[in-house]
Amino acid sequence: MDWTNNKKLIIWAGVAVVVVVLAALYFGGRTRLGSQRGGVSQGPAAVPQAAQQKSATVQPVSPNTVVPGATSTVSGDVAKPAIVAQAAPGSVSNFRSFSLSVSSNEFSPSNVIAYIGDTVRLNITAKDKDYDFYQPDYGLSKQLPKGVAALVEFQVTAAGKYTFYCKSCGGPAKGPVGYVVVVPK
Repeated sequence: MDWTNNKKLIIWAGVAVVVVVLAALYFGGRTRLGSQRGGVSQGPAAVPQAAQQKSATVQPVSPNTVVPGATSTVSGDVAKPAIVAQAAPGSVSNFRSFSLSVSSNEFSPSNVIAYIGDTVRLNITAKDKDYDFYQPDYGLSKQLPKGVAALVEFQVTAAGKYTFYCKSCGGPAKGPVGYVVVVPK
């Protein structure tokens, strides 16, 4: 091999290394950091903290838990999704949109149920005063000003019954509480 061929080989190897490093930074940063987009609070795409270690805000899922569809009849304090649609072409996961309200120190309905891998959108309206939405395992936090619909959107990645609550009201022992129940497929 002559010097010109060695030079070309070194340049191509350098370009390949740069591409691999940039791809690793791009994809690694997306899964660990999550993002904020247009008023939508989105938590990390990685497995929530509760799945990695013991958490006070996650419990096991009851084995007979049913995930409702848009046309399902729901009982008790279970949220019925307004929209259930395929998350992306060819995906086995769904996008589920729910409407909730909070007033008199209660989330209503207080139970949101989805399958692992689904993207959950919560449209939450505070009726009587300012509240907030906090779910530490998914890294979610959103202010809920009185009379304003706030969106919280995230992908559920591990089975469990995740407690959400109003942190500024005094936490789960004092304020309104609800649950995102994530069911294995």
